[in-house]
Amino acid sequence: DEQCVLILKQIIPVMGPESQILIDEMVIPSTGVPWQAAFTDLLMMNSLGGVERTRAEWDDLMKQAGLEIIQSKVYDSKEQTILVAVPKRS
Repeated sequence: DEQCVLILKQIIPVMGPESQILIDEMVIPSTGVPWQAAFTDLLMMNSLGGVERTRAEWDDLMKQAGLEIIQSKVYDSKEQTILVAVPKRS
């Protein structure tokens, strides 16, 4: 997560007033995770050292980077989601 936060923080200074960051990721539910999403999470962890995140985990990651998610749109049955983030308002 530290590297993700570092990368996201580097984007903020070059964003314009209407800029948005779009993140296309699997956002897994906190409970009742479909087997496909659980399998992908295990695969990511074992092969790449990464994880799939819940919405709360995404919110926390964005907060650490100085961003906030203003919209999310699930677009398939496997929890694929577009997250829309902007710099956190003061």
